[in-house]
Amino acid sequence: MDNEVIIYVKNLKKYLVNSSKARELFLTNDIDIDDFINEVVKVARKNVKEGKDPQLTQKQYEEVRFKLTDKESDIPMMEIKGFPPFFLN
Repeated sequence: MDNEVIIYVKNLKKYLVNSSKARELFLTNDIDIDDFINEVVKVARKNVKEGKDPQLTQKQYEEVRFKLTDKESDIPMMEIKGFPPFFLN
């Protein structure tokens, strides 16, 4: 792993472990910190490979969170035979 990625991930994990506010911003109750970090590493490596900074953009963080969160369980939905699903939000 690139040194840039190692340093970035190490600092991010330290920030998440030491700050409840950071965990609130980056993680939800159903996302494990280690799973989150593993996905961040994958995206950070891709960024470096493309010649960019290892730091993820806001959009990339959201994509990681979305990938790790089971969104369907959070959305109230009703299904009636012969109709598309109704989202009850």
